Amino acid sequence: MSEYVDENIRMVASEIDKVFFSEGGAARAQQQPGLRFGQSLRTNFEEPTAAFCAAFLVELAANAAALGWLVAGSSWVSAGTDAYVDSAPFLWYSCYLMVVFIWSLLGTMTTGLIASAVATVLPGSKS
Repeated sequence: MSEYVDENIRMVASEIDKVFFSEGGAARAQQQPGLRFGQSLRTNFEEPTAAFCAAFLVELAANAAALGWLVAGSSWVSAGTDAYVDSAPFLWYSCYLMVVFIWSLLGTMTTGLIASAVATVLPGSKS
């Protein structure tokens, strides 16, 4: 692995050690006898919920922007059909195939997600 990956692994390991096994984590465990790993996880991860919500909203906005960019690119490829198929066929066909592949992938994944959700719910509704 590269040095960058090694550095990130060491950083995550030191954060886990600091949160669960440092004096702060031990002090919480002594204040609450019988504190188990799951309870320690819940105690330590309740505090950063605002940061988690902000990160979730940023991720949601990034996905919405990516979908908007895909829609815009699809319309540009479609609009350039008459002009660019003859003048720049390699560029147009590569863009066209990429757009078709991405939309097919998204459609297949969406259909699979819906089918798996239905397959999960149907056995539970019989009882």
